[in-house]
Amino acid sequence: MCISAGASERTVTAYSPANVRRTDRPLHNSLAKGRLGAWVSMSKPQSRPPTALRPRVSSDGAAKTRTPLTLDHIVTTAIDLIEAEGPDAPSMRRLATRLGSSPMATYHHVADRQALMEAIAQHVVAELNTVSDEATEEPSRNSKLGWAEPVRVNARASLVLSRRYPATFAALLRSRPTTLVSAVLGVSSDLMAAGLDEADARMVVRTITRYVMGTVMGEGAAARSGLSREELDESFEFGIEALLDGMARRLA
Repeated sequence: MCISAGASERTVTAYSPANVRRTDRPLHNSLAKGRLGAWVSMSKPQSRPPTALRPRVSSDGAAKTRTPLTLDHIVTTAIDLIEAEGPDAPSMRRLATRLGSSPMATYHHVADRQALMEAIAQHVVAELNTVSDEATEEPSRNSKLGWAEPVRVNARASLVLSRRYPATFAALLRSRPTTLVSAVLGVSSDLMAAGLDEADARMVVRTITRYVMGTVMGEGAAARSGLSREELDESFEFGIEALLDGMARRLA
């Protein structure tokens, strides 16, 4: 329908479905593949490699793979940290930094610093047992004294480990983890199995432990004074044999 009114002509177009822009038609292919397609692509979640396997970039720009975080890796890294920075070094935050992980990831394996020291003690005691087994194969001068042999072997093994991990050894003596205490009690049990009563076994272990601790603390100063490793070993062997001879006479 059309209405004309001279100069002020107006045109009125009657409603017709054909005159209305259809909105139910499919979007143009170029739109669907263009802006809309890009938006859909951006809205999709992007897959990412697992954190443990995601490559890191070192300071020189080279990519390197993150080492999976395990208890053994944490313990060996903590020992390296202690040996590099001293017995007071292993805070959980500093350890996490050296591991290249977050503190929370470290806490998943060790609850706190004391738990870390317990894990370190277990590692060191395992090495102590290995060194002891190797030393037991060597004949000793006082092998006729059954109870003296485990004392001698453990004293020598402790000296070997204190030289291998001097700062770690000092840290363990400060924190006194239960694993280390249990290892000492195990020596007492060996002495009782060899014929000593409980009181004598405890006194022997205490005496030898203090001798080893004194030797460890004094070796640094002795080495700085010019003594060689051979002279230090000779002094240690003389002392341990003198102690065993004296205790054997006293306990006879």
